[in-house]
Amino acid sequence: MTAPIAEAQLVETSLLSIVHLQTLIASKAARVTTAAAGRPVIEFGSRRAHGVEAGVLAARAAFIGGCEGTSNTYAGSVFGIPVYGTQAHSWIMAHEDESEAFSSFLDVFPEQSTLLVDTYDVRAAIEKIIALGRKPRAIRLDSGDVLADSRWARKRLDASGWNDVQIFVSGDLDEGRIEGLLRDDACVDSFGVGTALSLLPMLHPLALSTSW
Repeated sequence: MTAPIAEAQLVETSLLSIVHLQTLIASKAARVTTAAAGRPVIEFGSRRAHGVEAGVLAARAAFIGGCEGTSNTYAGSVFGIPVYGTQAHSWIMAHEDESEAFSSFLDVFPEQSTLLVDTYDVRAAIEKIIALGRKPRAIRLDSGDVLADSRWARKRLDASGWNDVQIFVSGDLDEGRIEGLLRDDACVDSFGVGTALSLLPMLHPLALSTSW
């Protein structure tokens, strides 16, 4: 595409910013999904994006870069991207009893629930879920010693006959940390990546260079 310089410079900044941001995010997504070694990666970055529009476009770029889906429901609606979600810590804390939070979520999503187990105590939470006798689709680890907790969770779930309950891991993940977890034999079936996709690519040295 060509244009007279005076006309081209009217759109130059907008065009560069649009292409630059989304290219950075798609490139980061490609590195993250490669590190995941075939395990699904879900884009979780809307809360860290530089504004609502940036969050939507970041979800699209991450999907183009290899992520399986996004937690951004608007991006899912507009771009046809598969949408995924789990319990939030706020959901757990809105209930006086953690077991009640799990049970009420399972009432709404009986076949697709991913239950968040790190709000208080990971192992106690998993015991509460097993005691309910209601098998979720997955559990989510978002903090703490993910390596040790994932190994313990896998053994405990398998011992209960819940071999098909998956372990979803999120929380400050990037390609380096994902590679490390898998290298150390963490028991992880899928990943949620947020800040490293929607915020950190913007802080890359290439993103900070400006041509005047």
